[in-house]
Amino acid sequence: MTVNAIKEHKAPMTPATTQILFVDIQPEIIGSSRTNPPDKLIPSAVAIAQIGKLFELPMTVSVVPAGDAESRLIPELAALPSDAKPLVRTMAPVFDDKPTASAIAATKRHDLVICGVVTEVAIWRTRRRDAREPSQGMWSAPHSRPA
Repeated sequence: MTVNAIKEHKAPMTPATTQILFVDIQPEIIGSSRTNPPDKLIPSAVAIAQIGKLFELPMTVSVVPAGDAESRLIPELAALPSDAKPLVRTMAPVFDDKPTASAIAATKRHDLVICGVVTEVAIWRTRRRDAREPSQGMWSAPHSRPA
């Protein structure tokens, strides 16, 4: 969803107002994508992280448990220098997870760029939250739906 700042009478998105949220950018999830292949998703996620680093944007990383294995980011994203440590949530809705929601709120930046693999519940619920709180702008980076 893109917000037209002029039409909505809002200030445009700037580095001072923007943060990035990475959702479920994990090998187990990206590998099961049917709508966007990993060779498209991975470079997109890396590019978003590089832009975030360039503009010194705060980045929050939210992942889900990966069965018995440790929850981890895709290697290409994990290899980039970042202060963001993955927050493991136990539920699909990102904003219902207190550590993730607290990390996002702590930045005090109201424009949120979401980069993630779309799971019907996680991103849908995140966008529903945006509808309840219209002061928060939301932009979704290229995404996918798991198989």
